[in-house]
Amino acid sequence: KQRYFHQQYQKWKEEIQTYRVSRVKKCIRKVRMDLLNEVGFVWNHSQYKWDFMFRELMCFKKLNGHCNVPIKYSKNRSLGRWVSQQRFEIRDSMPHPSDEIVKRLLML
Repeated sequence: KQRYFHQQYQKWKEEIQTYRVSRVKKCIRKVRMDLLNEVGFVWNHSQYKWDFMFRELMCFKKLNGHCNVPIKYSKNRSLGRWVSQQRFEIRDSMPHPSDEIVKRLLML
């Protein structure tokens, strides 16, 4: 009987320790996540880059009145390549582009 209680006690003790460690880890993760959020940390870099280039395209349209950015646009080569890539993906690669992409591009 005493051995059984000792085993149960050890099991209970391990479970409590595991709970405490996981609770501390969750707390630390949340604190770190909050700190990163406070400084504007980007969690989804590809979406951030797409949004950034979209804003660049909106500025181009505002200045030029159109979205026909040349591939080798000297003032912003990455914008020219990005616009070309968007055209290619929608025309050739994506038989059904997402509604969100089409909606945002049509807003221009």
